[in-house]
Amino acid sequence: GLNNNLSVMVIENCSIAEEYKEDIDHLTDKIDTLLTDPGEPSREKKEKIAGHMRRLIETVINQCVFNKQRHQFKQKSTELSAFSEFTKVVPLEASEADKLRDLFSDLSVSEHDDPRNAYITKDKAIFQRWYDDIKDIESAVRSRKPS
Repeated sequence: GLNNNLSVMVIENCSIAEEYKEDIDHLTDKIDTLLTDPGEPSREKKEKIAGHMRRLIETVINQCVFNKQRHQFKQKSTELSAFSEFTKVVPLEASEADKLRDLFSDLSVSEHDDPRNAYITKDKAIFQRWYDDIKDIESAVRSRKPS
């Protein structure tokens, strides 16, 4: 298993390596920074934005829907008392699940597509709309979470 001296690294397109963090604030800060840069983002920046937004979707699902317990049965070190956290699981509504599926698909490059052409037809406004959609779903799920 992993110990405190190791970290998990995420490799996107075999070129970008970055420490994986399931931290909504960290990811939104990175996305906000990229989306507030003046002008249209370059292809490389669009790839970074898409990668951060895919991770944001995964993090929102784990933290808000599964109450940070998604990996419960994969970790030997998880305390058994964590089962009480499943009382705070918040299901997605069908429309939210469909929207997140569509967003994740839009933010992913198909295995048969040329990654050099990814996001060419997408501008900053589209990325901003997708980002706002993710944040709206996060807020809606948090508002339904039991205390």
